[in-house]
Amino acid sequence: MTPRAARHTVSLPAGAAIDAAGHASLAASVFAVQPDGTPPQLQISGLPDSLAVGEMAGLTFTFSEPVTGFAADDIVLGNASLSQFSGGPQTYQAGVTADADGPLTVSVAQGAAQDASGEGSAAASVSTQAVTVPDTGEEVADFLTTRSRDLVANQPRLSGFLSGQQSGRLSASVSRGQGRFEMQTDGRGPVWMSLQAARSEDDTGQSGSYARAVLGGHTVLSETMLLGAMIQLDHSEMTNAQGTEVEGHGWLAGPYVVAQFPGHPLYIEGRLLYGQTSNTVTAPGSPAAQFDGDRWLAMLTLSGAVHSAGLSTYPSLSFSHVSDGQDAYRNAAGVLVPAQTVGLSELAIGLDFEKPFVLAAGDLMINWGVSGIWSRMDGGGSAFIDRESSARGRFDLGYRFDNHRGLTASANMFLDGIGSADGHISYGIEAGLRLEF
Repeated sequence: MTPRAARHTVSLPAGAAIDAAGHASLAASVFAVQPDGTPPQLQISGLPDSLAVGEMAGLTFTFSEPVTGFAADDIVLGNASLSQFSGGPQTYQAGVTADADGPLTVSVAQGAAQDASGEGSAAASVSTQAVTVPDTGEEVADFLTTRSRDLVANQPRLSGFLSGQQSGRLSASVSRGQGRFEMQTDGRGPVWMSLQAARSEDDTGQSGSYARAVLGGHTVLSETMLLGAMIQLDHSEMTNAQGTEVEGHGWLAGPYVVAQFPGHPLYIEGRLLYGQTSNTVTAPGSPAAQFDGDRWLAMLTLSGAVHSAGLSTYPSLSFSHVSDGQDAYRNAAGVLVPAQTVGLSELAIGLDFEKPFVLAAGDLMINWGVSGIWSRMDGGGSAFIDRESSARGRFDLGYRFDNHRGLTASANMFLDGIGSADGHISYGIEAGLRLEF
């Protein structure tokens, strides 16, 4: 028997049937279905304030009491697609995917489901805004890579604290597409500090800046060893040719050690630093999104000096590894952006030369050098960087003039990228002044 309406009755009149003895049946009690007058209420939850086009939101349809008859066809969507419908008899689930920019609506009509008494459910609807959000994961990966390179390139040298050659200085230099400022106190006291800032712009239209402050202190364990600790604060900004901006600031802290091989002008220095960052990424036309991250730096350097008549040679070997991560975060549309990590390992070997000339006005030093750098990039999590290795060479040629009154003028020409796989070579001339104190 199929009822035609929620309110219905079933009855059997007297005499509707006769038994074998010829006796007519009695009238049966009336069976009646009477709706209770209270429609089941429906609540739709799980739809965010905004939903990126192509992203799916998991919705929950919760009735105030168990119901029957509720199906996927009862869910009416505007600018969205339905999937993964399941559940019952009181709670149902479904996935909703935004189709295009614009309003997105989800509604269920009155009477879509019925309770045990046959009462139809109440209507319900929710809405949000579907938006197109630029994917900035690649820009964030580029930013983490650039910041890692800047972090390694701007690390303070520590061997001078033990050799006694670390003097206080203030310097500024300008070259093709780059500008730098640096100040560092001497290492004669137990506490020292260093400030450094740089800004650059390349031929692709990408520009960036990096500033770093270091406060450190150490104790001399012996004539050939000292042990200390430092804290570094830095701020980095990067803007690509498309106008996406990423900036971040953070800290690093940890111990360092400097030692000299007894009887030889050969020094080894090491540091191990850990820290955290706070960052912001802003794509053109989109609100800014914030994310945090952890990072660490390990660096080991071996350097020496060989002096002969009229020529000094300075060999060096350095290995460093930086890991800079981005924690998972929600972008401007509320979409979860998965975490990613960028790892940079560099091995650098260099050989520098100095040739002094004594002039009446001061000392002139002609310097030149060659270096080779091997680096490997690793991407973890959702990073847009695959494991890749590269190698390049660099040649420097310059001079330094000291007037013996604390002022030093210098100029340097460099050619970087020699032998690189991508064929990209950078070159420039740096000119600077340094004030020692």
